[in-house]
Amino acid sequence: MEDIISFDLSAEEFQELARLDFESLRKHTCHLVTLNGILSAVISYDDGTHEIWKMKDYNVKESWSREFVIGKYIPKIFLTFGRFCSYPGRGRIDGYRKHKFQVICILSNAEVLLLYENQALVSYNVETGKFKDLIIKGQRFEYLSTLHTGSILSVSAAFNMHG
Repeated sequence: MEDIISFDLSAEEFQELARLDFESLRKHTCHLVTLNGILSAVISYDDGTHEIWKMKDYNVKESWSREFVIGKYIPKIFLTFGRFCSYPGRGRIDGYRKHKFQVICILSNAEVLLLYENQALVSYNVETGKFKDLIIKGQRFEYLSTLHTGSILSVSAAFNMHG
């Protein structure tokens, strides 16, 4: 993981945030995500496992703590329709490629929503360690994920627009 840079909207300033700092991060893929309003890092290892670390106190390096580990999982769509992984640029035959794994969010039932290879949505129960493939009938086999947070604040009010 390289540096983490944040932008303070009220002060209109950039600042560098305290990041996880251990040597093995340089050998693995990492992406950032906000989970339950907390900055989190997802570290993907070559064996197909993933660690979720959370920054409990904003911009305090010592507050980074490992929350849980997600074990290796191959979504059923990759086993059933293996041909989707055979296109050029796709993952290995087992459907796993560490930089194509994404943690989307934590659902209200303490399950984590995961996206594999932009093709398979999976929920992972942190307490039981069980995976569940999510099938959306009528949907294509490619997903582009964007997480939105609902608000009752109007766009005009949020940007102080008049008219």
